[in-house]
Amino acid sequence: MSQESETAAEDINNFYNDLFNKLSQEIIEGASEGFKEGLKAGIKSGILEITGLSYAGAGAGAERFPSNADILRGSAAEGLKNMAGNITKRNVCPIIKIWLENRCDKAVSMLAAKGSIKTAQDAAQLAGYLKLEEAADKKYKEMSNRAKSALPSSFIVESIFKGVQETLWSCTKDDLKSCQRRISEIGPAQETA
Repeated sequence: MSQESETAAEDINNFYNDLFNKLSQEIIEGASEGFKEGLKAGIKSGILEITGLSYAGAGAGAERFPSNADILRGSAAEGLKNMAGNITKRNVCPIIKIWLENRCDKAVSMLAAKGSIKTAQDAAQLAGYLKLEEAADKKYKEMSNRAKSALPSSFIVESIFKGVQETLWSCTKDDLKSCQRRISEIGPAQETA
């Protein structure tokens, strides 16, 4: 049964690698287009808001009055990353979850059609061969490198993209774990049916 499990796992791993390629390509393209259109107005507004806050009352006795660039880099980078992550988690992660659940359904159907899983042991063995998280981590790193060349070079864009990317990948990996768990439970369900 080990060879059948390895073959089935390879099919599922390849299926998910294709999904990761598509997902990362769409993220890069979407971010690139979104930054071109939304960055101008959003950043201008954000800069005006940030530079108008908190440092106005620093006082004459302050040794060093922070420059706008210092304020932006020090305060805005993490704030932009968190804001982008929160918006992504609220608006995009539920869509990704549904999309990945549908892909998991397809993966489970592929396994059922092959008849690879007949027992709980088969399911556990197959789940052990799956490399979904490893593939997701690899794609995450590749996407980071591609983003550097595809997106405008600035700490603002980098901060926003990191927030989006880290949140998407966190949501994706949670959904992958759920699917892997579901695959590992196929055998017992089939045995009782």
